[in-house]
Amino acid sequence: IALLVFLLINIISAFHGVNPHRSLWGNFERMTSVYFLGHLTLLSFYIQLLGQAGFIYVKRLMIILVGVATFVSLNGLSGWLHGPTLILDSTLPDRVSSSLGNPIFFASYLVIPIFLTMYLGLNAKKKWQKVLYLFFVIIQLVGVYASVSRGVMIGLIVGTFAGIVLFILLSKNRRWKIISLFLILIITIIGSSLFVFARTLPEQTILHRMTTFTGGTMKARVILWGVALKGFNDRKWFGTGPENFYVVENSRFNPAIYEFDPIWFDKPHNYFLEILVTTGFFGFLAYSSVIGSVFYALFKGFQKRHLSAAQFSLLTAGFVSYHVQNFTAFDSIASGAAYFILIGMIALLESNNNVQKGINVEVISVSHNKMTYIIVGISTLIASILVVTTNIFPVLISRSITLGDKSVNFSESKKLFTTALSLPFDFDVYSLTTTIGDFVLRSLKDPNLSNERTMLLSFLDQIIFRQESLAEKSQNPRLYVTLALMEMNKFYFTHQSLEKVESTLKILRVLAPKRIDALQIFFEWNESIRNYSDLVIIAKEMIVLNPFGRNLRWQLARAYYLNGDVLDAIKMGDEITRVTIADADPATFGWYLDAYEKYDYKKYTALLEQVLAQHPEGTEHAIALLKAYLIQHETEKANKLMQQILLVDPNQKSLIESLFKTISH
Repeated sequence: IALLVFLLINIISAFHGVNPHRSLWGNFERMTSVYFLGHLTLLSFYIQLLGQAGFIYVKRLMIILVGVATFVSLNGLSGWLHGPTLILDSTLPDRVSSSLGNPIFFASYLVIPIFLTMYLGLNAKKKWQKVLYLFFVIIQLVGVYASVSRGVMIGLIVGTFAGIVLFILLSKNRRWKIISLFLILIITIIGSSLFVFARTLPEQTILHRMTTFTGGTMKARVILWGVALKGFNDRKWFGTGPENFYVVENSRFNPAIYEFDPIWFDKPHNYFLEILVTTGFFGFLAYSSVIGSVFYALFKGFQKRHLSAAQFSLLTAGFVSYHVQNFTAFDSIASGAAYFILIGMIALLESNNNVQKGINVEVISVSHNKMTYIIVGISTLIASILVVTTNIFPVLISRSITLGDKSVNFSESKKLFTTALSLPFDFDVYSLTTTIGDFVLRSLKDPNLSNERTMLLSFLDQIIFRQESLAEKSQNPRLYVTLALMEMNKFYFTHQSLEKVESTLKILRVLAPKRIDALQIFFEWNESIRNYSDLVIIAKEMIVLNPFGRNLRWQLARAYYLNGDVLDAIKMGDEITRVTIADADPATFGWYLDAYEKYDYKKYTALLEQVLAQHPEGTEHAIALLKAYLIQHETEKANKLMQQILLVDPNQKSLIESLFKTISH
């Protein structure tokens, strides 16, 4: 009942929230949604139905779950040790994610299987089986360690500690109580030692990351949690709707996070806060009741002696571990499926008739009347339609945009993107339009594709139309950023839709007033229409929000320069270069070099030397420096630099010869 109530609250919250479409269907990146939650709820009930038919089937499912988790761990560890893997693990060599694409997803998925493996090992009759399950547990634990996921590791430690304490309280065996106390002592000593001496551990090592909680990532999450708590007050009862945390993250955005992590967060990295903000007080209450119901079912199972003290403590430890790690993470497909399978198994313990010490293989009989066939037929038809519309079509769309984006053949990309735009039931319009939009903008700027401009502009119109429709419904500033970029580029190429660009930018200012990404779009737009006075105001605003971005200071200096405040521009440039020019983008200080080329040639030459030392691949600056050497008759330096340039780019030979000839004369 608690699960059904939680699902119902999520459905109400989805329709009551800011973006019902995103709440119901999710997106390609996360794949979690109300629709997904509905499947997990059905999965939990299916486990219970399976148990009614015979607990042997549930046990087999448990073995399959443990086997898959071990295989996924072995796959990840093989890549970690430079061995073969099923698919490329992009997070190696620093962290392991195996086939799940994210180290946190991989580690959080293993939490439930680790304790189910222990449970099977505890119940195993033969010694070789116990040894095998012990091996599986070790493999999974090493997988968690190699993922370098601190939240999961803390969850495992806390859950194990809680399980041992519970076992000490419940067990009547004095010998096992002493062993358990000894284990607690070992965990306490090792754990506290690692945290106390964390700073003495070598940096860039797994143990150092696992035991350090003062880094930028952790500080960013603490700031994010504060944003979430403030955002809860905006929609207390039913929240913003599942998957709509971005609304709070932008409306309550705290610029202090720029010091640690400037990305757009769509999750608060705390599942309890996510539930509270996105489904409100009622959703949080329903989720809490699910947790309480599961603990109650576990306790009833122990009371009715379906579970021994060791089994009860072990399953409780797993349940606690999962929820503790969720204080620093969020649910993924794999971890969510494992969790709901566990809930289904534990729910079997509530009834005297569900679980027996022996194996009940009695199968429930089904009456084969006409109505049964009608219900089965209608259910099959509905299920088939849902599979095609909500699985097959989205997969085909995702495949088309992925292959189209990676293809280097323009015609092939065009064909794949045309297919993606034509297929129905695209539940993630943002991913589709952003990917195709990037392709269109790149292609429009390619002089070799000038004959394709009409087709590309037609693509751009389709993308803008879809993004406008979605942006109005979702009020997602990230979508308005991409929409503004598309509309601005359309204006550059067609000189149409000036009003549309300005309208989109105004909405973006309202939705994300403290976002550097949004203000950067304003900066680029005002620069393109030569509104240099506003350019200075915008650049100053960005520095107030993010005083840690050095390129933003270069940008303000350039705004001064474009606005005619040359002395202020040069003064700010001097302040920046007094510290370093190393981490600046050469594109942002080209004006600074131009200014000194006119006013102070020796300073200009010194700056070019500094730029070239930090960006040796920059042929353009190398040629400029060569020219400066020749003008100042520094022949030895010029000859040496010429050789360096020709080593990097032999095609510059004719230009260099021309410079030597012209300037020498």
